[in-house]
Amino acid sequence: MSDDGSEAGVELPQMWQLIHPTYNHADSEEDDTDDEEVDMTSNDTAHGGRPADYVKLKKSAPRLGQLIRFLNDMEEEDLQGMLLEKDPVTQQTLLQWATLNNHFMLVEYIVKRMKRAAFFDAESIEVVVYDRWAEMSLELPTAAEVAERQKQRENEKAKRLAERAMANGGGDIDEDEESEEEEAVEPMPEELVYDTLEDYHSEWGDGGVGVVKRIGELGVYVGPRLLDGTKQGLGQTLFPSGDCYTGEYKENQRDGRGVYWWPKGGALYCGEWFRNMRHGYGRMVYPDGSRYIGWWVHGKRSGKGRYVYADGSSYDGAWVKDDKHGGGTYHLLDGSSFIGTFHHNEFVSGEWRLASGTVRYIGNFEKGAPVGAGVYVHRCGLKAGTFQQEGTYSTEDKAWVPSMLKVTTRMVPHMELVVPPQPSGLTRVPMEFGPGCTGCTMADLIKVANYAPLLRWVASLASAAKDVVVGGVELKGVELRGVEVQSMRYDDANPDIITEVTILPILVDRVGKRVHLPSESVTLKPSVTRLMILLEAPGAQPVVVLEKSLQSSSPDERHQQSRLPAVRISEDLSVSGDVVDAVGPTLRLQLTSTKFMALLLPAMRCHPMHGNAEESVWMYAQEVPRETMAQLQYKLQQLSAESREPMTTTYMAVPLSDVTAISTDAMTAMAAANVQQRRAAQLLPSATVAPQRAPTPPPPTLEPRPELQPLYDAKARRDEAEEEEE
Repeated sequence: MSDDGSEAGVELPQMWQLIHPTYNHADSEEDDTDDEEVDMTSNDTAHGGRPADYVKLKKSAPRLGQLIRFLNDMEEEDLQGMLLEKDPVTQQTLLQWATLNNHFMLVEYIVKRMKRAAFFDAESIEVVVYDRWAEMSLELPTAAEVAERQKQRENEKAKRLAERAMANGGGDIDEDEESEEEEAVEPMPEELVYDTLEDYHSEWGDGGVGVVKRIGELGVYVGPRLLDGTKQGLGQTLFPSGDCYTGEYKENQRDGRGVYWWPKGGALYCGEWFRNMRHGYGRMVYPDGSRYIGWWVHGKRSGKGRYVYADGSSYDGAWVKDDKHGGGTYHLLDGSSFIGTFHHNEFVSGEWRLASGTVRYIGNFEKGAPVGAGVYVHRCGLKAGTFQQEGTYSTEDKAWVPSMLKVTTRMVPHMELVVPPQPSGLTRVPMEFGPGCTGCTMADLIKVANYAPLLRWVASLASAAKDVVVGGVELKGVELRGVEVQSMRYDDANPDIITEVTILPILVDRVGKRVHLPSESVTLKPSVTRLMILLEAPGAQPVVVLEKSLQSSSPDERHQQSRLPAVRISEDLSVSGDVVDAVGPTLRLQLTSTKFMALLLPAMRCHPMHGNAEESVWMYAQEVPRETMAQLQYKLQQLSAESREPMTTTYMAVPLSDVTAISTDAMTAMAAANVQQRRAAQLLPSATVAPQRAPTPPPPTLEPRPELQPLYDAKARRDEAEEEEE
């Protein structure tokens, strides 16, 4: 208790104060300048300016830099004891806290410096028994060897007794003779280890041998268990092999966030787990010093990730089952880099930036070398402006055969597109522009070859090689022989980004006959994810938030379409988009993660012979107060009114039953009809997130404090008058 009778807060140790900097002084005015705007007109750090890459931390953010400096100044013995202490706030050790919060560098620092001591106390009874097993392992027989020798002794004993019985004419063997055959039973390995730990015999009692045996066979586990002994929750394990793990368990398996250390090779993994496999987002440090941070699927690198090799080179891009596969960037040690498409660890197409920084090559590659048609882009010194030279690498001697050297050339752009193995064995097919792409260059064709929707369409061709039926026509063993690019469209805001490509695939059957489809061309677009925001109040009809924007093919701004807003879902399941930034804060909705949502309509795809259109719909459903529902339309209208820049997209709240009548977008109408049907059948959750609390009313305004100075002046005058009268 404090002097005034109030309860005093718990004073955190210095190490934990750096992790919870505002815990003991939540009302303090210290460091208020951290939240103020700083004049960034000058980046001169010598005169108080902040560097361009300065990251401003919140008051409550852990001070990891100060923490590492604090730990670095400590002796090994003091640090070991401190690492095993638990945080008074979270009841976690420092290693557990860093692991659960994805502070990978702090985890690596702790484990690399303290090794096993970062996980376990070397003086604990379990670790002492474990170390005794390790010391005696070379001398101890295995349980199988002891059992085998015991079996041999019993067989030899039975044989001797049988021989004596035959010598006695089949009579019984005297008990004295049997007692002579009794031999001492060879002790088991756990008994030998137990005998060397006499200091703990009284503490263990009769179960001491069992404790020693369990540690020798299973290692050491410290953490919560269910009633049946199943590991469940945050725990740590020292395995018989010497490996260490601390993190989350579920049903005896590593599941959740955790760190695993292999002491023999020095490898370290910190991240997400699923059923004892690296699965999710995590960071791996390999024995040779190379590092990978990114996504894992069933123990293999899959998804977006960055790999830094031991020699300093790095790859940042897509992975599939430990292979570089998809779009990515490979930076070599000499300063050159490959930017484009990788196919099972081989760079197949894209841009090769030479170490000089002034020359780039765009084209196809095979075994790390350019092949076929391509273009060199040169920069003239430090001045703005470039020129390009198109040409072809000959197939015989791999020599560069240039065409005319100018800004644009008369050479017809063409290249080879990497495709899945065709029935005929082809893995590359020609691709070039059609008559509708007059003026397009080789650089444009390379961008088309690396267009993500085209790569997804090419990957789906494996199914087209099988017997299929399209438009009532049976196609047997269809394979791709070529691609003609009929049109391509760039983003108006960013001319380097392609938004749509239309191709004419050249298809043949097994005998080489051209196959014509009902729709010859295939339009390729990026996949689209839409979000249905479904809000409902007690006694009110549910409403859906729609966006109203200009149609891409509309002749003027009067042709607008109402549909579900589009969002982007990243690999870490975070959600972003205009509706998240604008509508979320305005209506107090939690739209930043899919953990507050449910998948309403999974990705719907058409057959690859028709296109690669892919759309999915997620649903955010929440019950809101009646006051919020009453002001919903007004708040959405205020978004565009209060915007500093003219908004091309506006938002409106529409009753769920009216969505199909208002929207002309097929996916929006389909999603609305699906929700109505599933709600009627009670197959849809009423909400995907907890009901929204009513907004806290503002505190009442304080009455103005009366001015007391006139009263003081009047009292002073009265006192003076009384003194004069006396």
